[in-house]
Amino acid sequence: MKEKIINNWPLVLILAGGCSERFWPLEEKNLLPFLGKSLLFHQVEKIKKAGFDKIVIVCNFSLFSKLKKSKNKLGAELVLQKGKGQAAAIFSAKEFIKKGAVLVVNANDLFEEKLLQEIERKSREDNLDGLLVGYQIKNYFPGGYLVVKDEFVKEVVEKPGEGKEPSDLVRLVVDYFKDGEDLLAFIQKCGGPFDKIYESALTALVNKKRFKVVRYDGFWGYLKYPWDTLFVMDLFLKTINDVKIAKTAQIAKSATISGNVLIEEGVKVLEGAKIVGPSFIGGETVVGNNVLIRESMIGKNCVVGFGTEIARSYIGGSCWFHTNYVGDSILADNVSMGAGAVLANLRLDGMEIKSVVKGEKLGTGRTKLGTIAGNNVRIGVNASVMPGVKIGKNSYVGSEVVLSSDLPEGKCCFLKQEYVIKNNIAVFSKEERKNFKEKLKY
Repeated sequence: MKEKIINNWPLVLILAGGCSERFWPLEEKNLLPFLGKSLLFHQVEKIKKAGFDKIVIVCNFSLFSKLKKSKNKLGAELVLQKGKGQAAAIFSAKEFIKKGAVLVVNANDLFEEKLLQEIERKSREDNLDGLLVGYQIKNYFPGGYLVVKDEFVKEVVEKPGEGKEPSDLVRLVVDYFKDGEDLLAFIQKCGGPFDKIYESALTALVNKKRFKVVRYDGFWGYLKYPWDTLFVMDLFLKTINDVKIAKTAQIAKSATISGNVLIEEGVKVLEGAKIVGPSFIGGETVVGNNVLIRESMIGKNCVVGFGTEIARSYIGGSCWFHTNYVGDSILADNVSMGAGAVLANLRLDGMEIKSVVKGEKLGTGRTKLGTIAGNNVRIGVNASVMPGVKIGKNSYVGSEVVLSSDLPEGKCCFLKQEYVIKNNIAVFSKEERKNFKEKLKY
């Protein structure tokens, strides 16, 4: 059993107060489930495993209300964020930040436990005021960069722009401060745009205090845009290291399970189905006849009906399918697809798929990306949704529609058809059918 750290170990402040605007049409990213547990639960679990026992989560109103309603099973203190930005989040928890160390962590950044262990080790050094984490990259990332000399951080540069990077070290928001009150004081001194005060305080701190860099080379995942869900899903799927089937799951003899697959309680896998790992099947889900699931995460209480193929996709809870193709897609809860509906995932020219976020067209970094749909979406029979299209919650896509652009929430998109009805003068009789069959030599 791991020995608990007791040498002035810091308060851990998890920042989860963002409004997830860039995450549309998906909603609260911190509650997005992976392997049956919310992302926030995974984060708290990892932090506790590393030996921390003082954890405070700063939440937006929606997250705060939902966690309070569930009686906060995370085992951490909750604080409602007042104001916008990271500085406001930290000040919202000032009653918990007393004379002592503080570790500020972004709720949406995923990293290995070894990073926390390395921070703990380095924090013991003498004449040290703090630690910032740097991750070496090759391509531009729109975040903060660290300028380092002799392992001491000299400057924090926020979003310098492509081609203007001051170094190859991107800053991960895993910030250690030996004195929490010192952090609060520097934040108060800084002016400028309110949502940039924290970055300004960091720059002031590293200029006047002794901050070292922690160079991190493990896996790093984050949820910023909705398509990032697929990358984070892959990180969690890689943690499945065997075939694990719950005792109450029912697997037909003719079903095939290959690779590392985790199947929860009450799942039914019917005849002819095939599940290729790494994959996760949530509790009480039915995988129907001749279904193919590949490298995907399926939520609880889903029905994956006959002849459906789901490849490299994230599926929420209570989703229904029947003879569908779902490729590299992200579907929230209670999404239903009519027979023959297809979610395309590859452009004809094979180029990068782009997406409009808050009026700006962004590259997704993916050549394969299907539909991203919010809660309670319905897609009619034989409808086709083109690569990278987003569908807002509570929206319907009618049968035979070919949807090639984003659909806002609460909308219906139907195909307008015109019929020509006239008398039928060409009846094909049973005798004619018989003669036709004989000529074809059936």
